[in-house]
Amino acid sequence: MAVTTQLLGVAPSIVTSVPTSTAMTAGTGTTYEKEVTVPEASLDSLHFTITARDTLNNEITTTETVVPVTDNDPPTLGTDSSADSAIVGGSVDVSIGVLDNIGVTAVDIDWRYDGDGTWTTEELDGPSPFEGTIDLDNGRLDAIEYRFEAFDGAGNSVVGLTKTIEVEDVTAPTVSIITIQDTP
Repeated sequence: MAVTTQLLGVAPSIVTSVPTSTAMTAGTGTTYEKEVTVPEASLDSLHFTITARDTLNNEITTTETVVPVTDNDPPTLGTDSSADSAIVGGSVDVSIGVLDNIGVTAVDIDWRYDGDGTWTTEELDGPSPFEGTIDLDNGRLDAIEYRFEAFDGAGNSVVGLTKTIEVEDVTAPTVSIITIQDTP
């Protein structure tokens, strides 16, 4: 965040909510600037005053200015530890690590059978890694497509890439012998 002010013939200093006083840098003309870094994991408002002092030590201080800090950083999807194959009629465990500078509020998995148009959305259990289970239909060999979506408290979100879980049939066929009777 940059704080800019225009003062004529004075050398201002900036005082922030951090107990420090730092000089501002002369910009173009009579403008002075100071870039203030807000801690990444903080939504605390930035409070500051500007004191201007001339060469005769005459000074004036502004009233406190409060600048709200907003979270515009989406969560980050980490390691996907989901299974890469599943068995027809069984279930598949899904798991993803998620980080956010302020905090993750929810992680969903969207999934569907390959070729289906409609996504099924389920919220995963957390905290990170967020985990869940997809129950598969019996007799359906189509692969599963899935993607994760993570949300934070400020409404930021991120959607991961669509990935695939292969579905395998490992059940041997059964044979039934039917008794045939001769009829006269």
